Amino acid sequence: MLSRSAFEVNEAESRDWANADTRYQTGTSIGNGLQLRYNAVDFGSGPSQLQLKTGISQDGFRVEIHLDSADGPIVGQANLARDNAWGDEHIQTIPISGAAGSHDMFMLFFGPNSSSFDYWQFTNNTPPAAPLALKTNSWGDHV
Repeated sequence: MLSRSAFEVNEAESRDWANADTRYQTGTSIGNGLQLRYNAVDFGSGPSQLQLKTGISQDGFRVEIHLDSADGPIVGQANLARDNAWGDEHIQTIPISGAAGSHDMFMLFFGPNSSSFDYWQFTNNTPPAAPLALKTNSWGDHV
């Protein structure tokens, strides 16, 4: 079985299994109870954090990261910050502990529906990404 590097950008829609088909052209719609499996993720000697590019539409959204099965060991979990959701995704950073070697990885999502998920990437010792959203109401070539 081919493995995928945990340290490269992995598109959300590249998952190997989901309990619901929520893919769209450029990402994945996430909602309460969604489970995503990514097979044979190579964590190497172990990352310290996970970066998710998400668009969260409501408060109260949470993610858990499990190894080997949906009820396997939890190596990371976090409440995800609300932003303007669709089209305004930003990077959220989750502390990770206990992920090393090659494992199937499960992401479990809890909370309100209608949020988006673009990609994920594990890192080591990277400063947490600050949520960022830029909006403009300018017309033409004026900012």
